[in-house]
Amino acid sequence: MKKIYTIIAALAIATGATAQSFTVHTKDGKTVKYHCSDVDSISFDNEKEPEVVAPRIGDIYYSDGTWSTKLKEGATPIGIVFRVGIASDMSDREGFYTKKDGVTPFDEFHGYVVALRDATAKDDTNEGVWWSAFDSKFTGTGASTNIADFLGYTNTQSIVETAIRDKGELNGSTNNYPATYYATTVYE
Repeated sequence: MKKIYTIIAALAIATGATAQSFTVHTKDGKTVKYHCSDVDSISFDNEKEPEVVAPRIGDIYYSDGTWSTKLKEGATPIGIVFRVGIASDMSDREGFYTKKDGVTPFDEFHGYVVALRDATAKDDTNEGVWWSAFDSKFTGTGASTNIADFLGYTNTQSIVETAIRDKGELNGSTNNYPATYYATTVYE
């Protein structure tokens, strides 16, 4: 496009003609005509779309789902990337992960992030909550007890399913897996 305008301007100068208007033809078939007296300036943006770089360990993860090696102005950092790729050595699979609806798979899986804040930190106040439903009916959730297991999503889904099965819902009460409630509902 820039070359076309440059050529038109050069022709107008070379022939001594004064352009009264110009027409822009877009790829979708639309035509827009501008009168020169209505145009203050013309600028061309030759910048390419920024290339999306795969996350790296130590990258900052933001609430909008992006990541960067440096702080981005206007973006809210919520975590740090600590592992890239799927942890197949921990028997993890991309098929385990779904969007909020619980059915739609993620479009892409890039890695794992550790949160910058406790899930129970709400309005800059850290709420003290139990990790489990400590009541007489507690039977376990099927979540891993391996301290090296960092597959929080899979383990969290086990807890949510147990809360729904045993309690009818997941909520913040002390006998209903409140830490999971804060992590999935309040802080998600």
